[in-house]
Amino acid sequence: MALATLSAIVVGWLRGGSLSDLAKIEYRFWWLIIAAALVQASFPLLVDKVDYRLIFAAYLMSFALIIVALIANLRKRFVPIILVGIAMNFSVIALNQGMPFYSEKYGSRASELKAINGLHVPASEKTRLGFLGDWIPIPPPYPQPTILSPGDLVVSLGLFLFIQSAMVSSASDRGRS
Repeated sequence: MALATLSAIVVGWLRGGSLSDLAKIEYRFWWLIIAAALVQASFPLLVDKVDYRLIFAAYLMSFALIIVALIANLRKRFVPIILVGIAMNFSVIALNQGMPFYSEKYGSRASELKAINGLHVPASEKTRLGFLGDWIPIPPPYPQPTILSPGDLVVSLGLFLFIQSAMVSSASDRGRS
């Protein structure tokens, strides 16, 4: 998602958009997304020190915070796309007590996948909604081993379109004046 965000900013800028226009967006409950990101950022530090059930509960709560913020802004362009992607990820994670990943299908690159946040689980025949798990490899030259879920792709698309819309719509409004 960081790549989608960076790409959207670069493309928006190339299209005459402005980063300052992103700051002008009135986005309700934006702080919930920041809080959720901070919670998720703490997981690598806690994974070996705190009971998994507590981390997992915090993970689900962080998704709930994001979902509340997205629902509060559902009328904004492309937010529904982001919400669908988040709901896809939340569903598969909640049903499997972690994000299932399918490393055996992708050889050595996938074997480098590290569950750094402790919230990935190997997929098995008991995995529910496995098609929503992490199974889409991002090949080299991408700098680190990465396997994405369909939900990750939907969130990235929505985020890219949302940022583009915010940056470029103001630029086109300026061009009409």
